[in-house]
Amino acid sequence: MKQLWKSRFVDAVADETLHYTETTEIDNRFTQHDLWGSIVHVLMLIKCRILAEADGQAILTVLLELLDEERKSGIPLEIEHEDVHLNIEARVIAKLGLEIGGRMHTARSRNDQVVTDLRLYLREQLLEAYAGTVDLIREILQRATKDSEVVMVGYTHSQAAQPITFGFWLSAYASILLRDCTRLQSAFRATNRSTLGACALAGTSFNIDRQFTSELLSFDGLVEHALDATSSRDFAIETASALAFVMATISRLAEELVWWSSLEYSLLDVGDAFSTGSSIMPQKRNPVVAELARGRATVVFGALTEMLALVKALPLGYSCDLQQDKPPLWRIFDVTLPTLSIMRSQVKALKINRERTTNALWMGFTTATELANEIVKRYNLAFRDAYAVTGGLVKELGTQGRDFRDIPAMEQYLRQAGFHIAAKDIEEIVSPENAVRRQVSIGSTNPDSVQKMIATFEQELSEHSAFVSDQRERIQNAMDKSLRLAREHAHGEPVSEGAQL
Repeated sequence: MKQLWKSRFVDAVADETLHYTETTEIDNRFTQHDLWGSIVHVLMLIKCRILAEADGQAILTVLLELLDEERKSGIPLEIEHEDVHLNIEARVIAKLGLEIGGRMHTARSRNDQVVTDLRLYLREQLLEAYAGTVDLIREILQRATKDSEVVMVGYTHSQAAQPITFGFWLSAYASILLRDCTRLQSAFRATNRSTLGACALAGTSFNIDRQFTSELLSFDGLVEHALDATSSRDFAIETASALAFVMATISRLAEELVWWSSLEYSLLDVGDAFSTGSSIMPQKRNPVVAELARGRATVVFGALTEMLALVKALPLGYSCDLQQDKPPLWRIFDVTLPTLSIMRSQVKALKINRERTTNALWMGFTTATELANEIVKRYNLAFRDAYAVTGGLVKELGTQGRDFRDIPAMEQYLRQAGFHIAAKDIEEIVSPENAVRRQVSIGSTNPDSVQKMIATFEQELSEHSAFVSDQRERIQNAMDKSLRLAREHAHGEPVSEGAQL
């Protein structure tokens, strides 16, 4: 098969070269996107009177047939045509002949075509990841609301620190993931700009209408500068970066699930449905979902680094190096989308070990700070002095194998140190349940504070969810309209100035 660009060459391209440079296996993800872009491009050529009505009608008819074929059974991409763009063009030419089919690529280059296809595909996948993140946050908030008063140990330096609630701990991940949603939205906005019409690098001498194609493809506007449009992949790197943040957050959550479900912590049970056993040790139940989520984050981080390395020394103007932008992006989505889904299910299935959690709160002397604070309030003492008294008490009880449940021992120690606090008051002060309710600062672990934060998070989540829904609807409406225009024109109706969205 003669390549469409072969006229400049004397010798045939080597089979080894063809197999080394072709991208059909990579490109098959956006065959529909390439067809949509081609349909809109042809509509624009007709509107601008660059393409005759009859020729445009014939090309649109074939493109619509190919789109139906792709949706029903898929269009196999042939290696000899190198990529999805030349495969589609070759099929149009095979149907209509070079005289008509060869006009489809007027005022367009594979350079602006491929980046247009990539943007169309990425924004679709971004919305999938965005929606998956929204769903995970929603599950987290539902679970945090349910367990907003379940007291557990909060850790710093991986050591027991202060009492918090399960809802407080879990809602922290909602807070982080909501920022990740903002990054996803930013990546979507950067991606959702049209490069079609930039051509190879310098624009075109044909009087095309780039705004028309931008609107029919539901882009927010243009990447106006033609050389920038075809040379840059910062939008793709921003996409990879936003998803790397999401996976980093999920990995942190997964790490805690792995730790806290271990025998040594035994604070949580991840559930049989999200565990597997050992091939040799009958007693084992391994938290493999959390482990794999943590491990697969490295795939995304590696892909982001790969993309940054890819562009760091590229000159302006398209280079084939940029073919390598898609494999790491595909890996990112292939890892992130199922991870978001299964981690949502994992959060829903978590079970709290109340007995172990209670013991850990006491054994870790987690209300020592509250006792020091109370001494400061009652005796107008410098915090460092109160800290020293409480630290001494912890040391004394710890060496005797006791904890803050031994109220008589605590009362005696404090009395000897010059602080007369009644036993019932000590009991109230060092109670983990009371301690979380004593926190009054904004954003604290107090259940009332947590509920206020959850309400705020739910409002933010609603806005993110609406953004995803609106963009999906907008894209679908744009596709429906552009295909309707194409079908109408294929049946002889003109493409007019009023065909704007």
